[in-house]
Amino acid sequence: MFTRGQYLAGECSHQEYYAQFVNQWILDCVKSRNGINQLLEGENISFNNIPLYWWDQNNVMSSVDQQLWTAANGSPYHSLSDNLCIQKAAARMIVENYKAQYND
Repeated sequence: MFTRGQYLAGECSHQEYYAQFVNQWILDCVKSRNGINQLLEGENISFNNIPLYWWDQNNVMSSVDQQLWTAANGSPYHSLSDNLCIQKAAARMIVENYKAQYND
C-alpha cells in the first residue's frame, strides 16, 4: 500500500498511488461508459477528450475499499479530484491491458 504521504514525497507515481484503489467494478464502469476506442484516442492527452462532467457523474468512490482508502489517506474523506484520478488510473490500466493483449 502506498500512503498519501509517500505519494506527495515522490516515493510512488500518481498512477501507482491511484491505481491501488481500482477494482474490477471501476474497470468495467470506465470501459463500458467510454469504450476502448475513446480510451485509446485519449491516452496521450490524459483522457482530456472525455468531458470532465462525465467523470464527475460517475461516483466510483462508493466502490473503493474504504479501509484501504482511509489507511492510505489517514482520512475517510475524498474529493471529486480523487474520483477523477481513480477513474483515469483505471483508464490507463485498461489501455495498457488492451495493448499488451492486442499489440504484441
